[in-house]
Amino acid sequence: MIRFYIKDTIIQISFLFVGVITLALLIDNTYTVILGILSAFIHEMSHIISFVLLGKKPKKLSFEITGILLEKDNICMTIREELIVLFSGSIVNLIIFLFIFFLKSDNETLNIFAVSNLILGVMNLLPLNAFDGGKIINLILSMFVNTNFAYKICKFIQIIITVLFFVSYVFLVINYSFNFSLLIIVIYLLHTNFD
Repeated sequence: MIRFYIKDTIIQISFLFVGVITLALLIDNTYTVILGILSAFIHEMSHIISFVLLGKKPKKLSFEITGILLEKDNICMTIREELIVLFSGSIVNLIIFLFIFFLKSDNETLNIFAVSNLILGVMNLLPLNAFDGGKIINLILSMFVNTNFAYKICKFIQIIITVLFFVSYVFLVINYSFNFSLLIIVIYLLHTNFD
């Protein structure tokens, strides 16, 4: 683990994060991985920028295999502020997609970048605990029911969606062909929702 400070904020970079990024960059000869990483970086930086624009200061930024984790350290935020921070990543990804889409570009690299932003923006809005959508649903439900019941509802939704992803993946493999990207998504969903 690499660890250093920028002002009072701890920056932590996992060796696994660096290893996986390096391996992906070495294997990729189409720039798809680089464009996906850039989309993810933009997504995560949108969260951080919106957090800072709301007058908050992160205690720690941790670069992990699952993304950039922002540790708030007992910073009090309203539900509205938390929703702004959670939505900001997907909103920026979707704005980038729409901007490139309306350009009607013939540039293949630019179109791949647009699609990677679309996928990332939409995926992160899924109501799964590992994604922003799960946290958003949990926050909204917590306004109407107690926290424990909101958690149970979210867990039920997560299980249903994860099972649907798994069944869809098995169907696609049986009827079409093996897809490594979808396999990674299914493994990630299974790991984060059934651990």
